Amino acid sequence: MGFMSEYDLQLQEIARVIRDECEPGTPQQLVEERVHRMAEEMTDLAMLALDPDQKPLLQREARGISQILLRAKLILSVFEGEDIEQIRRLIVALETPKRPLGQLSVVRNA
Repeated sequence: MGFMSEYDLQLQEIARVIRDECEPGTPQQLVEERVHRMAEEMTDLAMLALDPDQKPLLQREARGISQILLRAKLILSVFEGEDIEQIRRLIVALETPKRPLGQLSVVRNA
């Protein structure tokens, strides 16, 4: 009983990998994982946009997609040392909730 079977060795290796993956990594690893995860999500959304049945669902999220695009542009502009004030203003403008058209007509009639 002093030796381990191949199965036992594999179980130990799997347990070690799971422990290693659950422990937080270096800041560089964490950033890489987040960027990779976000890129994967965007790929999934792009594939949905190509599906005629799913396209309307994404079209309803045009404002959120614009936010994603502007934030990516903001990051790249920071890297390039460009002025980011205009991009920042656009992001804030998109975050500001707009009143529904029905409320605008009520305000005009009041």
